[in-house]
Amino acid sequence: FTDQYCLNKSNKLKVNSVCPCFYFMTSIIIVEDDKLTAEVLSKFLEIKNFDVAGRGINGKEGVELYKKFRPDIVLMDIMMPEFSGFYGVSEIRKINPYAKIIIITTDTRENTIEQLMGLSVSAICLKPDDFEKLVPTIEQIMKEQKVTQKLLQNKAYEVQDNSSS
Repeated sequence: FTDQYCLNKSNKLKVNSVCPCFYFMTSIIIVEDDKLTAEVLSKFLEIKNFDVAGRGINGKEGVELYKKFRPDIVLMDIMMPEFSGFYGVSEIRKINPYAKIIIITTDTRENTIEQLMGLSVSAICLKPDDFEKLVPTIEQIMKEQKVTQKLLQNKAYEVQDNSSS
């Protein structure tokens, strides 16, 4: 057939004119208290063939969504009511220290950036200026993750081969 199809993490089939075969789409959760920003970002990412698995409005909801969907990428605002992005990032890190978290924020204060770096976020994108850089950033993070997984697989095979000898 001429159409190409992709599966998202919830196994919904989606036509994609870009991919040459079946593959799983990159899943993303968006944690953003501004409804308009979350909606625009969600639609933008869906157009770019990402699976937006869920959206939350504060850090606590972000953690719940992470537990539920285990997405490839978390997009997290910092300044949100009740539970901040700092809370969300630190709690997700307890679940998975290697989670891929991209901060989307307008806060460029030095102490905020230092705190974020201390939490080992994958990237920081400024709203709304860096939204066009978001897709290449996500693609780069996913590419690095695949390279890391391949290296770990190779290392596991080496260890297995050495223990068989």
